[in-house]
Parts: sequence; structure tokens; C-alpha cells
Amino acid sequence: MTDLFGFCNNYKTPNFLQEVPESYCEQSISNLQAAADTFLNPKTYTDFSVTAGSDPAKSDIKKLTVGNVSRYNPKTSEVSKLDASSITKPSVSGCSASNVVREVFYTVYYKPTSSGRFQIADVLIDLVLQDTLDIDPKVCAETNGKTARGLFTQKFGIIYRAANANGSLTD
Repeated sequence: MTDLFGFCNNYKTPNFLQEVPESYCEQSISNLQAAADTFLNPKTYTDFSVTAGSDPAKSDIKKLTVGNVSRYNPKTSEVSKLDASSITKPSVSGCSASNVVREVFYTVYYKPTSSGRFQIADVLIDLVLQDTLDIDPKVCAETNGKTARGLFTQKFGIIYRAANANGSLTD
């Protein structure tokens, strides 16, 4: 989610049924390896589960379902389709990282329960990975005791859709 200044707020999560319109934000990178291990890592966005209902003791735990995965080439602006096996940790070499997250979109499907509450039926995630991210060499090393920072633009969004009564997904 974006903060007031257009930077990504990696610690703010939306409430249930709070849509997050697709928006761009700037990630500040001072350590490329640390960034590749966290917010540039596709696994950060795909390898977790959500509690499906408001009562964790009675709720199912849902793993995310990977939908579309694409790769963006920043040199040619081409986008190509990938399969879910492409979701691997980025590799870092010097001031360059490959297979980094450029865009993340969640679609949360929910259904009503007999008690009048809502329960998550599924969470679909679509990803756009970027071939390579080249960072200014000043960012990769400290200069004069200060760490330089680079910026990388990412795009995020969350939408909610009602599932059918039997839990199957609709659009």
C-alpha cells in the first residue's frame, strides 16, 4: 500500500473488504540483497496462508492460489506469460537482481456464512516479475559512511469478489 508520499508501506495491511485500487509506489532500496530477500521476492507474496473466517479456532486456513504469472523485460517492454514454477527467489549478482516482483494483484473471493458473517473462499494472486533490476553502483556500497538509496517502482492492488453459495469462484 502507498503512503502519503508515494512510497510503499510494506507494513500496512488492508482490512477485510477494504479494496486497494491498483496503484504504483516507490520502494527504497539501500541493500539489494536484503530487498531481494523481502519485498522483491515473489515468495514473500505467495507463500503464506490466510485465516478464512473471523474466528480462527473455527476457520479454515487458506493457501493462496497462483493465477497469472508474467515476466516483464524492462529493455524491450515486452511481457510474456510464465508458469507458477517461475516463482522463485530472485538472484543477486553485484548491482543487479533478476526475477524480482514488479506487480502484485490479489483477488479475494468470499462467501456469506450461516451466522451472517463472511468467509474467504479463495485468494487468487497474479504476479508480474521483472527480468532484471539494475541498481546504481552507489546503492550497492556505502560511500563516505552513508548508504545511498535507489528507487524501484512496484504496483499493487486488492479486489474482492463474491463467490457462489457453494464456494465456487465467480467474476
